[in-house]
Amino acid sequence: MIKRWLAAISLLVTLSALFAMAPYGPGVARDSVEYLAAGIHLAQGRGFLTFDGTPFRLWPPLYPIVLAGLALLPVDPLLTGGWVNALLLGVGVYLAGCLFMDLFPVRRWLGLLGAGVLGISHSIFPLSIHLLSDLLFIVLVFAFFRIVSTEKGMRGVIPAGILAGLTWLDRYIGVLLLPFGVGWVWMHARLSLRKRLEHTGLFLTAAFLPMAVWMVRNLRLFGHPFGAPPPARRTLAENVDAALAEMHLWLFPDAFPPVWGWLTVFLLAVGAGWFGLRWRTGRLMGAPGWWRLC
Repeated sequence: MIKRWLAAISLLVTLSALFAMAPYGPGVARDSVEYLAAGIHLAQGRGFLTFDGTPFRLWPPLYPIVLAGLALLPVDPLLTGGWVNALLLGVGVYLAGCLFMDLFPVRRWLGLLGAGVLGISHSIFPLSIHLLSDLLFIVLVFAFFRIVSTEKGMRGVIPAGILAGLTWLDRYIGVLLLPFGVGWVWMHARLSLRKRLEHTGLFLTAAFLPMAVWMVRNLRLFGHPFGAPPPARRTLAENVDAALAEMHLWLFPDAFPPVWGWLTVFLLAVGAGWFGLRWRTGRLMGAPGWWRLC
C-alpha cells in the first residue's frame, strides 16, 4: 500500500513539472543550447557538434545522446526533452522514497516524507523544468545505490558497473561512484580474494568501457581525454563555500533567520548521532548492505 502512495507522489511531482512547463516550454541556458545542438546534429548523422559547428567538448555525451533519440521523433526535441526531465523527476522521487524505506524498514512512512521533500526541493524541482543533465545524473545515482542496496550476493556487479559508467558519462563527477562500487565489492562478506578481484574487474570494466570510447574521441580531437576543459574559475575553498551555500538553500529559504538555521543544523547533527549509535548497536536491522562502507 505504501508503494502506491509513493507512486502517487511521484506522479504528482511529474504532473506539477509538466504543468509548470505548459505555457512556454522548458527553460534553457547556454548548457541547454549546447546539449540540444549536439543532440540534433548527432541525430542528423553529423556527430557531436555545437550550435556554431565546433566539436562538443565541455561535457560528457550521455544527455546529448538522449536528446538525439528524441530528435528522431516528429516532435520538437526541446519539448520532448522537457517532458523527459519531468518524468525523470518522478522516477528520482520514487527511487529516493525506496532508498529511505530501505534505510528505515520499520518506519517506511519516512520514505514518503523523504520523497515529498525531494520533490518540492528548491534545488531539485527547477531542474525538472529546464533542459539540463542534472536530473538524469541524480536518477542514475539513485538507481546505482538501489542496486547495491538490494541485490543479494554479487549479482548486481555488472548492473552497478553499467549504472556507474552511465553516471560518469552524464557528468564527470560521476567517477566518484567507481571507488564506492569497488569498496562495496570488497566489503562483501564470504568472498575469497580471487572472487573479489574478479568482481572488481567486472565492475570496473562495465563502468569504464562507455567513457573509454569518449576519451579516445577527445584525445583524437583535442589531445586531452576530457576535451581540454577550461581552467577552474574558483579555488577549492571558494567551491566549498559555494557548495555549503547551495546546501543551505536545500533546507532554508534565503530570508530564514540564521539562529534557526544553526538550531536546525544542531538538531540534525544530534539525529545523525542517534542514528549512528543505533546502527552500531545493531538496532537498525534490515538496513541495506552498502551502509557497511560508512
